[in-house]
Amino acid sequence: MPIPTPTPTESSKDFLERCMSDEIMLNEYPDQSQRFAICSVSYDKEKMQLKNCENTVNNAESAKP
Repeated sequence: MPIPTPTPTESSKDFLERCMSDEIMLNEYPDQSQRFAICSVSYDKEKMQLKNCENTVNNAESAKP
């Protein structure tokens, strides 16, 4: 089942609350500690990808003549 992903402007707290209470996540991962770990990794991964994209755009813009 798909693991929730944060929206670009969603805070860590808001995302974790949403992810932890997601019906699919509750069914797939009834253990709260495991669900928290998965939600935390999902948040960190998505934010890291967003940061990498921003860095790529910034690097491309600064390389323009």
